[in-house]
Amino acid sequence: HIPTLQGRGVKVWFDEEVAQPVNIPDRNLRAKIETALGKAAGAAITTADMATLTTLDAREPDMGMADDMMDDGMMDDGMMDDGMMDDGMMDDGMGMADDMMDDGMGMADDMMDDGIGMAAPESYISNLAGLEHATNLTKLWLGGNTISDLSVLSGLTNLEWLSLWGNNISDISALSGLTNLEWLELSSNNISDLSVLSGLTNLTGLYLWRNTISDLLPLVGNTGLGTGDEVDVTGNPLSSLSINTHIPTLQGRGVKVWFDEEVAQLSYTSTIPAGNSLFHVPLDVEGLDTVGDLKAMLGDSVSVAIVYDTATGAWNSGSDDVVITADLGIILLMTAETTVTFTGDPWGAGTSMISLNAGPNLIGLPVNDPRVTNISDIIGLFAPGVVASIAISTAGGFALVAAAGDANDGPVMGDTAYLITVTADATALLTGTGWSNGGMAGAAPIPLAGYNVDGQTAVLYVQGSVVDAMTGLSKERLRVKVKNLSTQASLSRLTSVELAAGGYNMTFVDLKTGYAARVGDVLEISADSPSPLIGVKPIRYIVTVDDVKRSRIQLPPLVLYGIPSETKLLPNYPNPFNPETWIPYRLAEDGFVTLTIYDRAGQIVRTLDVGHQIAAVYESQSKAIYWDGRNEVSERVASDMYFYHLSVGDYSATRRMLIIK
Repeated sequence: HIPTLQGRGVKVWFDEEVAQPVNIPDRNLRAKIETALGKAAGAAITTADMATLTTLDAREPDMGMADDMMDDGMMDDGMMDDGMMDDGMMDDGMGMADDMMDDGMGMADDMMDDGIGMAAPESYISNLAGLEHATNLTKLWLGGNTISDLSVLSGLTNLEWLSLWGNNISDISALSGLTNLEWLELSSNNISDLSVLSGLTNLTGLYLWRNTISDLLPLVGNTGLGTGDEVDVTGNPLSSLSINTHIPTLQGRGVKVWFDEEVAQLSYTSTIPAGNSLFHVPLDVEGLDTVGDLKAMLGDSVSVAIVYDTATGAWNSGSDDVVITADLGIILLMTAETTVTFTGDPWGAGTSMISLNAGPNLIGLPVNDPRVTNISDIIGLFAPGVVASIAISTAGGFALVAAAGDANDGPVMGDTAYLITVTADATALLTGTGWSNGGMAGAAPIPLAGYNVDGQTAVLYVQGSVVDAMTGLSKERLRVKVKNLSTQASLSRLTSVELAAGGYNMTFVDLKTGYAARVGDVLEISADSPSPLIGVKPIRYIVTVDDVKRSRIQLPPLVLYGIPSETKLLPNYPNPFNPETWIPYRLAEDGFVTLTIYDRAGQIVRTLDVGHQIAAVYESQSKAIYWDGRNEVSERVASDMYFYHLSVGDYSATRRMLIIK
């Protein structure tokens, strides 16, 4: 009609927007809106009607004591503006959420638990559809209902006050555009992610008690929170990082923060398999200070614990006194699978440094940094080209990860260590939550990946000693060398009285091929002589099946003996004798030794080829040359005088002896 009139040249003034009916499917919400609009039950509600609303109280009846106290006088504009929530009231307990929670002053949880004033379930609001048309709302109370979906509120950008306590809310992303909000009540829900709150910079009051919040970093990122603003996060499982870092940061900006100062410790359960594993202590545990403490915790199942000493570039198997730090990696040699639970705090209260030296580094991740979800993400913590490779333990051996997408790439774990080879010294600062797998009710911990040795081992720990032949006592400051003749790998170490049996220990490690030793390998053990007059006879040892299974060997002792200053043939004993005697001698140099026995006429009675002998003293019966009084055809010789002649190298000497029957 109007266009027809206009077509005839008539000027027509009218409201161009036709009021449309609004569908409000939740009858309880509709009843609240009807009351606010002064409409009869069932009367039509249009978009124009909804646009007139600036305030809506849609709290659950009889469950609004907290909102009444907070919104209708005890914490309303007048109270906020007139100083009834000043420091004195906050500090003296006059009506804060903490006091209401603790003292039973009508909070939703208390009422629901104690049955005080509970409304019938059918009176709760659960569906907010229709509210999207109330675009001029500045204050909205929805506390004590069963709301879970906030998407309808996303367009209500004029809101300044919003109360949603005591609902079923876990996702608050729909609030991201409500940048005019000054007062926001979200307590007694199931909210954990506060990311969207970083952008609500007009907030002056934020109430989040009794949720599942651990990380307050988004509040630190909210640049609008400052002097005189209020944040209540009591009753939440706050992380140590939030308590020790984020809250002090907010307080330093003048924000009043209420929180539970005592944080519950984290729990991490590790299942360490038999064999070789790369391990990291996931939490800062009181009393777990050294590698020796860890071994005591693991009990008889741990055979050896090994760390890498970047200062010496060697594996340290005598590591009991090594202090456990935030990023320390440890090779564990386990004889049996063991499950152990660590209870403690995040390393560095959630912020910790990884320090790498050029070459190999065995480290673990101190905290669960959101930047590092897969092993390959570790590479990105450092400048390009710094990380050459990352070695990890797997059920089938050891594998390398060099880039994202590698076949062996996978999720990082708090109890896993990584052998990282870098081209230059480097550091990386990690920030995140403490490692925990204690929240998975009924779920078994994920076993640590370990290499179950079979026929060969990637890690071989050897230990032994050097003893004096005369006294049997251990000698220190002697350099011992152990060489695997099969792989040609060799290590050396000085003996020390500080080690077990006053000896030495060393560890062969090959995490790239998994082959440090195999059954049947031959180890040659030798020591440098501290003096020309002291010798150490090398020994050889064949690796057994049990050695490989245990990944450790207790080697026979090396024997330290004196070297004579000159080669000499000594008198036989006994002399006279019947029917046997021992012929002692000394060698100043190694050589092939031959002893020839002659009769009085100069005829050879017996030749004893002793073979190659090292320079040493051969005086005891176990070392001297033995003659049983028989000739070359095993006949006993007659009583008479005989001569014995020793030849070795350029040396020869003759002495006489007497047989008397």
